[in-house]
Amino acid sequence: MRSNCFILLFVCVFSTQLNSQRIAQRERGTEEEINFYQITSKNEELVKKRPNGKATISRIVIKNYKHFERWRFYWEARVDSIGHLPNSAQGFYNAGIIDSQGRLIEQKSRLTANTPFWQQIGPTKLPVPNGYSNPPQKGRLNTFYRFLNPNDATKNVLFVGSPGGGIWKSIDNGQTWQPKLDQLAALGVTDIVATSSDANSPGTIYVSMGDWEGGDLNSIGVYKSTDFGETYQATGLTFNLNQAENTSNLIVYPDGTIIVGTNRNIKRSVNGGSSWTDVYTSQQTDKFGRFSSNGNNIVCVDVYGGVYLSKNKGANWSQLQAPGTTGNEGVSTFDPTSGLFYIQKTDGKIYSVNPNLTTPNLVAVGVAPVDYDSQNGFNQALVVKNGLILSGSVDAAHSSNNGVSWYKSLNGYWSSGDPGVYVHSDHHKLGYLDNGFSFYSCNDGGLTFINYDSKSDQTPNVQYKSEGVNNTQIYTVAITPQNDEYYMIGNQDNDGLSREMHNGKLDWVSVSAGDGTCTAIDYSNPKIRYLGGTGGLLIRTTTGFSNNYLATELKTPGGARFIWPLQMHSTNPNILIGGFNEVYKSTDKGDNWTNLNSGVGQVYNLTSYGNSIIASGSKLIKMSNNGGSTWVEVIKPVKGAVITSLEFNQSKTSIIYATIGAYQAGKKVYKSIDGGATWTNLTGNLPNVVVNQVRLYQNQTEEILYLGTEIGVYEKRGNKDWVKMGSGLPNVIVNDIDINYTAKKLVVATYGRGLWQITLDNLVSNVENDLKVNSIEIKQNPIKNNLLEFLHDLDENYNYLVFNTVGGVVSSGEI
Repeated sequence: MRSNCFILLFVCVFSTQLNSQRIAQRERGTEEEINFYQITSKNEELVKKRPNGKATISRIVIKNYKHFERWRFYWEARVDSIGHLPNSAQGFYNAGIIDSQGRLIEQKSRLTANTPFWQQIGPTKLPVPNGYSNPPQKGRLNTFYRFLNPNDATKNVLFVGSPGGGIWKSIDNGQTWQPKLDQLAALGVTDIVATSSDANSPGTIYVSMGDWEGGDLNSIGVYKSTDFGETYQATGLTFNLNQAENTSNLIVYPDGTIIVGTNRNIKRSVNGGSSWTDVYTSQQTDKFGRFSSNGNNIVCVDVYGGVYLSKNKGANWSQLQAPGTTGNEGVSTFDPTSGLFYIQKTDGKIYSVNPNLTTPNLVAVGVAPVDYDSQNGFNQALVVKNGLILSGSVDAAHSSNNGVSWYKSLNGYWSSGDPGVYVHSDHHKLGYLDNGFSFYSCNDGGLTFINYDSKSDQTPNVQYKSEGVNNTQIYTVAITPQNDEYYMIGNQDNDGLSREMHNGKLDWVSVSAGDGTCTAIDYSNPKIRYLGGTGGLLIRTTTGFSNNYLATELKTPGGARFIWPLQMHSTNPNILIGGFNEVYKSTDKGDNWTNLNSGVGQVYNLTSYGNSIIASGSKLIKMSNNGGSTWVEVIKPVKGAVITSLEFNQSKTSIIYATIGAYQAGKKVYKSIDGGATWTNLTGNLPNVVVNQVRLYQNQTEEILYLGTEIGVYEKRGNKDWVKMGSGLPNVIVNDIDINYTAKKLVVATYGRGLWQITLDNLVSNVENDLKVNSIEIKQNPIKNNLLEFLHDLDENYNYLVFNTVGGVVSSGEI
């Protein structure tokens, strides 16, 4: 999101480095010399120099820093030991979801009479107002397409595509939405276009896969639907994993002619996608994209600023401007009133092109909008109509005098007294709607309809249309056992959300954070809640966030990673363990912190139960069984591997679990029973997919493990094989897992489809069934006199353990 609460300080050169870095990210699949470690090393020293605290600096610097760190977060668990960047669809192929050519494989149903179902638990609606003037919304959308019902606008059919949550369809003009293409949800959608815009005769829908805007996700090609978006199949344009291709937005004609850009080619099909021809090939890596059209005329701008024109529906192309040697990406649009194409470059400068001239050329138009920031092409959008120019970057400004002057009418950081109206920042696509000055915006918050009364209107009417599209990209989730509907989530670019009592009922409310990176709820008092921001910043409320979206900013040690870990002690909620430039402990709810001198370096991830802590960092992995007073080194299960998560058995802390990054077949999950001295491989039949999180169901009679992966959740019980857990969860990245021991529910945070949960039936038995021959285990009960009296009434001596509602051992002994 866009909060001023979490702002970091950098030297000015950082913006330039990260802008050039963005080009490297977008081109990484076709330049062998570029790999993950080379990219990160260029920026790592500058990242380390950022101080903790507030500072008034360029928003451009902050947002470029965030893009680099989000990119690093996504790829760090995927690269191999020497930094090679794999195809983002690798895991889908390894799991048998797509074939070697990127075509969807029909999946056999895993449903049985006893198959449990996942439940989508939100956030299903926008947060209710709690004083935040520019609150978070649902999440980024890349594209929008509308089918008009000629008789009833309330029956217009809408489609949107997200970078990590698949396709969503509405048959009631955006009142309700349903997800489509869940099998490929995590692979992203760049564009959706059809051969018709008539809801009664929709024709064929075409989908450009991947995430051209973000540059993280490769494309598996162009897909199509012939049943009004209910099911999808590959066209003749697909890619194998070695190609690391990207596909741009689409130009689709009613006769089945289709144009799309790839890394080095403009491709064309004249038979509805059955076969494709390269109609223009670059001699360098241009990455073609951002096409616009009118009739037979098409204009394309590549990521290096090259401009291309076709006058015959894409059959032939001429170059109007050669690509540069540095990033000068652009966006193009067509003005239906003037007959001109318009192009805007990354510096904000606008040019017009008259395709009817014998020798078309670029003509400068006005001046660049003030504060124009496209983040080197990540968010660029443009529409021109009847004298109004609407230019979208981080914010969106409009001009009514051909670009001579500009007004920021769509303000992603709006507060009382600021210009314009609030529309979420980072515009990825602008397009036309109805008569007059009616447009839409696909941005990092979702889909917004915009209507200007006139071209000089400075406060247009805006309507958020994608409320039911549950595509929030979540980093982390926190729960509390008192109520299985209390949650805290930290989101990419959409702050944090807290589900709590608000005006007498449970609702989601906003929490300012920018990117919400870690969360915690005090299980003894759920009004005490924490939300982390990037780099180790932390806020806390003791009364809930219901009417306090800023709460109290705590002074932390700083030096943390962009995404950093925070853990609450399992039996004393006053104690917090945080991963900063070292492992730190607070015994007073985050007011003060003590360096535990673990020696792990900057902390990548950690977990704790009671007095036991395990942390992996930039130097070592270490464990402490006495609250951090002393530490013992833990040997990596695989030498040189990236550790993506750690977990251990609270009842016997010498039992540790670890998950490994990268696509290394047979090397995913490991277990140690001797504190990390030796390891046993538990990978077994698990497919070669990225594993982000391992969670042990504590204190069970058999070992039960859950894995959050890039395609959902896997479960393993005892000596059985790994199985894909439940039904209904899309193939989406799962970043975080939590267990509600009271409600017997598993809660997972997905990176593109919001929050989900599943009921864990028949796993925790009742007190009566916990009586055993040699011991008694009484779970989910506080220590009370009647419990001890019950134990004393037994006829013989027993060992006992008492667990609290979060699985922590609160008492043990012999009766």
